[in-house]
Amino acid sequence: MDMDEIFDKIKSYADVAIDQAGKFGKAAASKTENVVSRAKVKYAINETEGQIKEIYTAIGEKVYQKFLEDGDVCADVKEDCEKISSFTSELDSLNSQLADLRESVKCGECGAYNSADSSFCAKCGAKLSDIEQTIEDDIEAAADKIVDAAEAVSEKVEAVAEEVAEAVKPDSED
Repeated sequence: MDMDEIFDKIKSYADVAIDQAGKFGKAAASKTENVVSRAKVKYAINETEGQIKEIYTAIGEKVYQKFLEDGDVCADVKEDCEKISSFTSELDSLNSQLADLRESVKCGECGAYNSADSSFCAKCGAKLSDIEQTIEDDIEAAADKIVDAAEAVSEKVEAVAEEVAEAVKPDSED
């Protein structure tokens, strides 16, 4: 094996190691992006819940005032009830987004969210659908593969380095 072939092998193994490191970096960036997305959705959920509470307070004040005036309270709170229904729909959508980001599953019986690896609902005990491996497990598996590939590349580089050392070793040392 001549020197050019040896250096080409070393370069090839180094390229593989760089490629694997890049894939690991992309997986880590994806995980970070998921965490940021979850935080944004949680913030939106809190904001929506706050708006609902404000409307509940306004309804309560209107109902009580109407009660004090004439006892007829139904017509005056319809608009606020419609707003609450709208916000509740928005809240359901946000909770669903958050569940997707968390890799959780919604119970078909009671609507509670459970971790994706749960077999039964924590709230009502109903059997949950089988869910694929979570993102964290996928990233961990990918990281393990990258480490294994890097170790294999390292071993190959060491072997090639030994071949280079043997190839350039003066004949007098044999």
